[in-house]
Amino acid sequence: MLTEHLRWNAYKGESTDEKLFIYYKDNIYISIENEDRISYFLICAIYAGDSSIIVAQ
Repeated sequence: MLTEHLRWNAYKGESTDEKLFIYYKDNIYISIENEDRISYFLICAIYAGDSSIIVAQ
């Protein structure tokens, strides 16, 4: 199994000021290989602010 994890942060406007932080998005890519095929999965969640509250999945 192979995994890759990416996190995207979203801010209001062009700034990266923590006061303007809106949400972050986690993408986890998983590939599983067995004898006859490779299966790929994407797990995606969007969290409110810098919390563990999921607002979309």
